[in-house]
Amino acid sequence: MFHRDIPNYLPQAILTAVFCCLPLGLIGLYNSFLVNQRLRNEDIEGAWEASRRARMWCMFSFVIGVLCLFIYALSRGFTLMGGAQ
Repeated sequence: MFHRDIPNYLPQAILTAVFCCLPLGLIGLYNSFLVNQRLRNEDIEGAWEASRRARMWCMFSFVIGVLCLFIYALSRGFTLMGGAQ
């Protein structure tokens, strides 16, 4: 029996891999593929675990990407103000 209510976070994994942090986004992408594979093998508990990990890695990728963007913006701001040479 397929459980279609188990999210695989595939769109989020693709977006975070492309726009945020590639290594962490790829781990999320791998886990999102595991959700579908485990559903095909009727491993419901494994699918839920892979879904949880895909979500976690997507969040990590997003947070790291935002932090890097924030640090970059801060460093550019200091450079434009003449604070850093």
